[in-house]
Amino acid sequence: MTDTQARALTPAIIWIIFAAIAITALIAGQRVEEGVVIATMISSVIACLAGTNMVWRGTYGTDNTVADAEKTKRRSRVERLLDNMDERELDELRARLSDSDGEMISLDDVLAERRGQR
Repeated sequence: MTDTQARALTPAIIWIIFAAIAITALIAGQRVEEGVVIATMISSVIACLAGTNMVWRGTYGTDNTVADAEKTKRRSRVERLLDNMDERELDELRARLSDSDGEMISLDDVLAERRGQR
């Protein structure tokens, strides 16, 4: 079953379970106070709406969540590196990233040049 199929099927299952609870509450409601039946129905609707919303938004953990976490780790690693550099090191980094005429060059070009020297 694909992720799309699961997302389509899960809300249907949630609402079928709600229907079963509602029917049971209505049948049993003949012997129970009316307020208890209404409270059960309202709480069931709220739970079903929340569950459906979670499925549609994909809050149960997708591959994007893992990718976002990895991006955050990388970003924070670079930020930590820059935060730990003093002004002299930052100036050296700027000098390496700027061409002899002062024009900025890409980090990829600097890395390729460095790899070529090894």
